[in-house]
Amino acid sequence: MTVSPIIVAPEVDWLRDYSQMEFRHLLAMNENELVTVDPLASNLIVAKEIDDLTDLEIAGYQSTVNSWVDDFRTRCLPYWEQFFHETPGDFLNDIRFFRLGMVCQYIDLKLGISYRPDQRDLTSIFYTDPSDLFLNGVIDTRLGTCSNMAALHVAFG
Repeated sequence: MTVSPIIVAPEVDWLRDYSQMEFRHLLAMNENELVTVDPLASNLIVAKEIDDLTDLEIAGYQSTVNSWVDDFRTRCLPYWEQFFHETPGDFLNDIRFFRLGMVCQYIDLKLGISYRPDQRDLTSIFYTDPSDLFLNGVIDTRLGTCSNMAALHVAFG
């Protein structure tokens, strides 16, 4: 039997108070502890190590994203899933594939979050604003980069 190299937490503590946690605390955690940390919180804990971002209020960002996820899960997904059940073949007969697509649609259409237009067609970029790399930037501005948009999808999931 093949064992997955990915550790999956039995539960993530989405409501934990991370306000006093520092990057060094994350580094001291073993793998089983680390996977229980809210991905959004871990992203912002690292961001707070940057001088310009030391005052980030992690709980406020958690509240924002948690409210988006609750809206998606309770209002949108039940309505949208009927379309999967009508034509599952359109979605590889995989409800997870369908749900991932709906997360992307929700973030784009319902939240109005998109890639920064000035970076869309670039082949390389030198980031000078740390908020372009961390979740606070995409949540605050609704404009993202390859770095923080990917992190938002992980945090949302």
